Parts: sequence; C-alpha cells; structure tokens
Amino acid sequence: MQGQREDTVTPAWAATATQPQQTPTGMVSGRVALVTGGTRGIGAAICHRLAAEGASIAARYWRQREGAEKFQASMLAEFPDRLCTLHEGNIGLADDCRRQAYLHWCGAPESHLAELVQSRQHVGQMSPMVRAERLIEHGDLIDVPGLRLRAVWTPGHTPGHLCFHDETHDLLLTGDHILPRITPNISSYDLVSNPLADYLSSVEKLRGIQPREVLPAHEYRFADLDSRLDDLAEHHRERLAETEKILADAGPSGLAAWQVATGVTWSRAWAELASFQRQAAVGEVLSHLRQLQARGLVAESDVDGVGRWSVLPAQPAARL
Repeated sequence: MQGQREDTVTPAWAATATQPQQTPTGMVSGRVALVTGGTRGIGAAICHRLAAEGASIAARYWRQREGAEKFQASMLAEFPDRLCTLHEGNIGLADDCRRQAYLHWCGAPESHLAELVQSRQHVGQMSPMVRAERLIEHGDLIDVPGLRLRAVWTPGHTPGHLCFHDETHDLLLTGDHILPRITPNISSYDLVSNPLADYLSSVEKLRGIQPREVLPAHEYRFADLDSRLDDLAEHHRERLAETEKILADAGPSGLAAWQVATGVTWSRAWAELASFQRQAAVGEVLSHLRQLQARGLVAESDVDGVGRWSVLPAQPAARL
C-alpha cells in the first residue's frame, strides 16, 4: 500500500514473510506471495527466495514498467513452473492474484486469464463485506416473533450456507442449497478443499424433514423434498462417473482440470459458455476431482506448475 516501506511484504494465502532469511521452508509451496517491496533490491531478493521455496509471485512495482517486465522475464526463466504477475501501485486486489494463480494451476489458457483481469477491473470499487453481528450455529432457534425458525447448516455451495426450517408452518427455506430444477454450483476455488463431500453430506442432513413445502432462493416453491434430494445425489454420482471416465480415456499422462471441464456434459456446448461460466465449470470439475481423490480413485500431481489428474488402478470397493 502507499506509504509502506519498500522492503515490506504483504502475506497472502497463509504465506508469511518479512525478510528472505525468515521464509518458512516448505510452508509457501503452492501458494501465492504478494510482495509489495518492488521488483528491485530487497523486493527482488524476497521474490526469488519465495519462488525458490515453491510460491507463485504477485509483485508490486511503481512506475518503472520496463524494469518490472525484465524482472518478470528473469523470474519466469529461472522458475518456469511458477506464476509471476506484476501489479502497478497498490496491490490491493489480492483476490485477483489468487484467482489467477488458481486458474493457472487448473490449466486455464492465457486468453482466459486475460479476460479475467479485464472483467475484474471494477473490483476496487466494490464495498467490503459486512461483518456479522451474530453467528448462527446448526440447530439454533432464531428469535422471530410467532415462529419456530430453526437453522440447518448446509455447507457445500458456500461454506457457511444455512437453510431455515419454519417449524410453525412446516416450510423449509433452502436458499441456494436445494433448487427445484437446476443443480447449484459446487465449486472448489482453492487447492485443498472438498466442497462436494460437504454438499453431499448436507443433502443427507435434510432427508426425512419432508416439509409441507420448500421455498428456494431461485425458481419456484415445490414439495416432496426427499425426491429432489434423490435427484441431486444421482446427478453427482453421474458427474463423478463421467469425470472418472474422461480421465481414464486420457491415459496415464492425465489431464488438467480445465481439460477435463471441456469434455464434461454441460447444459450447453463448451464453446458457447461465457468466461465466467467456464470458470464456474472448472470449479465444479475440481470439486468432483477432489471427491474422487478422497475416494482413492484418482491422483493429483504438479507438472510445471499445473495440476494434472489421472486415474489410479481399479479398486472396486472404493466405488461402492
């Protein structure tokens, strides 16, 4: 940020560092370091050290674009399997830096990354997220006059998603968790989480409630919740099987998540999907790859800074 010393580092993605010699060995591998110390002197030294430890770099520079680009070229030559991006002035768009690194790891082409940067130029004008004044836990009764409104924690679409059971009128407000016709997007937007496992568990958490009516956040109200839960569970079983088959057909060299996404059956052809829709599709594919990995069916490896997925030898018991 403006006013900072030129030898400071802003930590990101759980990576922390203030001087090169203090870099925690092994802790930054696969993460993105936002280096605000410039691309010369101590700033360049910090970038090299963090890249050597396995981090991708998002480096801030001031005005000297040509020098920054030479630094970037030298970094990419020395660390060809790392992502190194440049950011002039305030490096406040940390989410964009992380998103670019994530998409690079997923195998997204440079054309998509360029579209992402262009489409996110308005981000600096967005208001910060409101801080919650009260945290609601699973099973809590919400103080609403005349109602017994019980919270049901249903992570998956988002980590903190809640449904609310109006026990007075036997209604269930499902938000984005359960929709009557379409399936909510279940995406992994980091390199470790398994939101599909959370979602499938949350689907089962609602089974047996069978409210008089379901009120979702999109489309229309409906009844027979358990039947819809069956449909959603079957959809993800089919998507998991399709994802595994795409990898099996690719052979031992495997595929990046982006490549898998191009072969998955979507509601429209891949070429017709807009940039944001492709990004959502890749996130959904990654969540299914994570679930297959958790079941011991596929393996993940890092090849030149890109995650590649391949099937493991058949283990019938794992597919039950």
